[in-house]
Amino acid sequence: MPIVHVRGSKGIAGRATPKALTNIATEVADAAGCSVGDVWCTFTPATETTVGTRVPREGEGILYVDVLARPRETDVLPGTLEAAARAAASSFRVRLDNVWAHVTVLETGTVFAGGRLV
Repeated sequence: MPIVHVRGSKGIAGRATPKALTNIATEVADAAGCSVGDVWCTFTPATETTVGTRVPREGEGILYVDVLARPRETDVLPGTLEAAARAAASSFRVRLDNVWAHVTVLETGTVFAGGRLV
């Protein structure tokens, strides 16, 4: 069950629609080889963002994408991570080079989900 959390610069918060998140979920599910119903997506606006000493201009989209995945998904992680980054850029209408994404592999026994320790 991949979980995708997107944080975006404050000028693009209005682009965070259910459609944007479902587009990301669909692309991630395809890449991970899982059901789209198993992909959770969230969005949080970043109240302030800088790139070095530069403050992005109003409406310039910058996204941070965090993907959480179980160890059994490690063989598909590179494709899943790329799909999440590309889908976020497309869904939020942000240049791909303004997306920073990473994946965290969650070890067995370190996650409580679905009412149980997994």
